[in-house]
Amino acid sequence: DSLQDHQVKWYKYFLCGLIEGTELIAKSTKDMIRNLNTSIWGTIPPAAGLSSSSALVCSGVLAITHADK
Repeated sequence: DSLQDHQVKWYKYFLCGLIEGTELIAKSTKDMIRNLNTSIWGTIPPAAGLSSSSALVCSGVLAITHADK
């Protein structure tokens, strides 16, 4: 096992939010979002407890719901 095998894949938290947001949008409209370009950066330190992973999930939901407007 290398160290890389154990690294957290932080983008998956963001994708989780995108998926949930997409499901919420699909329930309210028949239109689908075709494209979404995102960049993520911030100052939340890694391993800061729930705050870092929850912030990424929330940002995914907010990104997709904002793109739907």
